[in-house]
Amino acid sequence: MRLIRTMHKAGHRGFETGRIGSETSTVPSSRASSCVTWRRWASRLALAVLIAGLSLPGQPEAFAAGEGAAAQELTSVEEILKRVDQHMTFDSRSTSAKMIIVSPDETREKELRIFSRGEHDSFMVFQKPLRDKGTKFLKLEAQLWTYFPKTEKTVKISGHMLRQSMMGSDFSYEDMTENRRLLDMYNASLLPAENVNGDPCYVIQLKEKVKGLSYPERKQWVSKKSFIPLREERYAKTGRLLKVVSLDQIQQFGGRYYPTRFVVEDKLKIGTRTELLMQDLKFGVDVPQDVFNIRNLEREVTF
Repeated sequence: MRLIRTMHKAGHRGFETGRIGSETSTVPSSRASSCVTWRRWASRLALAVLIAGLSLPGQPEAFAAGEGAAAQELTSVEEILKRVDQHMTFDSRSTSAKMIIVSPDETREKELRIFSRGEHDSFMVFQKPLRDKGTKFLKLEAQLWTYFPKTEKTVKISGHMLRQSMMGSDFSYEDMTENRRLLDMYNASLLPAENVNGDPCYVIQLKEKVKGLSYPERKQWVSKKSFIPLREERYAKTGRLLKVVSLDQIQQFGGRYYPTRFVVEDKLKIGTRTELLMQDLKFGVDVPQDVFNIRNLEREVTF
């Protein structure tokens, strides 16, 4: 601004005396000469404004995935869900995780390793606390096997049993292993936009496209910046609210954004919630085939 004011004053002096920068001339005697002098002064003032603008400090960088959204609102719910799926689904993933289970009586913490492959395959092994160490879960397609070291037995779980609580948490077995695209499971409609913790969001109503889903209806608040669902409500077919999921601590992993903290509240329980905190999160990893092997459940594994 100081540079602009200086040029402005210099411009007035130049116009009155005929001096523009280092050039000196007599006071214009004709209207044509006056216009030429004014154009020179105006062009130099514009250049000064441009230089001053370029020297101003830059704005903080926005989410790369959201720069386009900030410039142009999306109106196609299919396009919004396509971007959500690009961030939230993966070919393979590995992570260490901490599970914090909060109930009215106590708070418990567990640590585990998770390996995922494709839409359905997942392997989990609990490492802490000591009483849970060595407990394993292997999901292949629609079937899940569990191994408990205390009993030294492998038990098969399938069908509606996959909707049961995992290790006393608010996550079901399906919640922990789901990796399917929303576009494949639901028909979607766009509702009026809302904010979640000050973040502008698309609001999307999802209704089952295929039968047999654990949550026939969902409602998502999708960030316009990152295209990550910041909040989700999951409903039964009757319309009863079953669970509320919050996602935050979003980080960038290569070309994707992904939340590293999930909080689930089971609305059929009173005063409970479960947090899942992910660390050492990697996508596109080459998971050894032996990880997804039933015989691996009864062996001691180190990952």
